[in-house]
Amino acid sequence: VETRTHIPSMKDRSICDVGVGTCRVRTTIYGCPPGACLELGTCAPGRHAVVCGICEPGFAMSGQNCQACGAVKESDRLIILAMIGVVLFVIWVALLWRPLWAKPAEEFPDEEAKPGAAMRAIESMGLMPRVLQLKELVQPMVTAFKEMGVRNIVKIGFSFFQILGSFPSTFTVKWPPLVESVFTESNSVVFLDIMGMLGIGCFVSGMDYGGRLSVYTMGGLVVIGFIMLPGTLVGLISWIQGQGWGRHEKYNQMQDVAWWALTLWFFVSYPTLSIRVLETFNCNPRLELMIADFKEKCPVHPEEISKYLFLYAAAFAGVYPFGIPCFLLFILYQYKVPQMAQHKVNTALLDAMIIRFKKMTSTKESEIISKIIGNMSDPLFEKRVQLLFERIDTEGTGEINMVTFVQALKDMGLNKVTERTMRQLNKRFGPKGDKTLLPNDLLELIKDMAGTRLLFYGVEHL
Repeated sequence: VETRTHIPSMKDRSICDVGVGTCRVRTTIYGCPPGACLELGTCAPGRHAVVCGICEPGFAMSGQNCQACGAVKESDRLIILAMIGVVLFVIWVALLWRPLWAKPAEEFPDEEAKPGAAMRAIESMGLMPRVLQLKELVQPMVTAFKEMGVRNIVKIGFSFFQILGSFPSTFTVKWPPLVESVFTESNSVVFLDIMGMLGIGCFVSGMDYGGRLSVYTMGGLVVIGFIMLPGTLVGLISWIQGQGWGRHEKYNQMQDVAWWALTLWFFVSYPTLSIRVLETFNCNPRLELMIADFKEKCPVHPEEISKYLFLYAAAFAGVYPFGIPCFLLFILYQYKVPQMAQHKVNTALLDAMIIRFKKMTSTKESEIISKIIGNMSDPLFEKRVQLLFERIDTEGTGEINMVTFVQALKDMGLNKVTERTMRQLNKRFGPKGDKTLLPNDLLELIKDMAGTRLLFYGVEHL
């Protein structure tokens, strides 16, 4: 709330709260950021200053909330950060350097894998039966998760919570306490609020907004550098050894792993880094302050445009919000992914068209015959017809009469035939049914009965 007194009435009559004379008071009410103010207009715990947008001493900004730093010492936080750094280093080595010492599959030809040290220890303690029972119990669930595409489900869920986490700052809605607590707890994790999650903000409280922005923007580039470093070093080593760049036997595997890790990093970090950059330009027009940090003047103000913060944020707006999509689009076209996608669509359309045509032109007997005989493009098609003839000709006379053939059709599940098939039978066996079929006659009859179904063999799109 901003209050001004003794304002001349002739300057703005609409703001006067008295009649003719002087206007004594003008009050302007500013809206608080989501979660910053309580119902009675007081600041939420840990907040103070204009629109309650600044954290009090002893609190640090974590997402959209001021989080209490607690009694943890800076030395303890540094130890925690060091431990996290060690874990990240181990993950970096295990994932991105693994192709260097991984043996190719050809080195294990049909050999039964030997149990590792852990399995031998379990076997020595007599726990192997229970482990096998647990494996039988878990294996169906693992298989089901693989069939459902767990990776895709995780990505969709992660994107869902990223969008959900932006609701409190996007919509001025009074959320139920439970929903608001879910937003609060998940916001910092989903949006990779490293400063808040690791407690860095508590012992760098003197760092201004520009410093925090630098941590995120430069940190993203550092991660990209570490992802591409292993493959680059392997290529450089092969070049130094005179083999040429990328001639190392493991280079392609290293690059595949690096690209996989890079796309994963882009997927996880893109919303966070883009928001951190773009929120620099989001200001309160009346206060002329940055909404992300009410201690900072609005960078898009005419007096601030030429200063460092605006220029820095504008440069990284081209790197993250616009640069990453352009880079991924370039990679997609470089590897001809749109052409591959179009080819799959054309293949699916062709398969659907053939299936539709087969359903429209096929009969019951043609389906059964195709299952028994196969298709005419198969080199063994005529051989199968010959075997079918021999199976029907149980007496070995070399001929099949109408009664025997009709009984064979019934044995195959064809109690009824179409009118078209009846005409074919009358043509082959005669109006009185006194003629017989030779092997070549059966071949022609099978082709007539199958119709167009035997013309397709399932891989026409190739």
